[in-house]
Amino acid sequence: MLKNWKMHFLSVTLLILFITLALGSATTPRTENINQWLIFTIPPSRINYTGEVIMRSTPRADGARLLVFFEPALTDDAYFYYEILLRDFGWWRQEGGRWIGDSWSREVERGVMYVNPARRVALYFFPGRDTEFQIFRVRIVR
Repeated sequence: MLKNWKMHFLSVTLLILFITLALGSATTPRTENINQWLIFTIPPSRINYTGEVIMRSTPRADGARLLVFFEPALTDDAYFYYEILLRDFGWWRQEGGRWIGDSWSREVERGVMYVNPARRVALYFFPGRDTEFQIFRVRIVR
């Protein structure tokens, strides 16, 4: 009888320890480490090139806010980040430079800003203009 009680106590203790460790390690990732494209719908009238903040996100789970603004120095890197976005969406370049995808490839939406917190950049695709987009800087504040 005493032996069964000890085994029961040991198994309950191990179960509680396992649950505590499992739940304790399930933390919210820091916004700075999110290497995916977050989507924000923004009308073209909010876009400016003065360096003023054009978008402030609501606070994320870790308390961080995303601020998006124009930074002229990024303009040279616009197509570099554009190609990263397309690859992340499942597209790849064919010989000759043409982009191809399959049925799982995501299309770029117009009138949408794609923000990548880990890369600290955002790409805005103007509605009604097939090839026009602009790159912006992202700052993370708490």
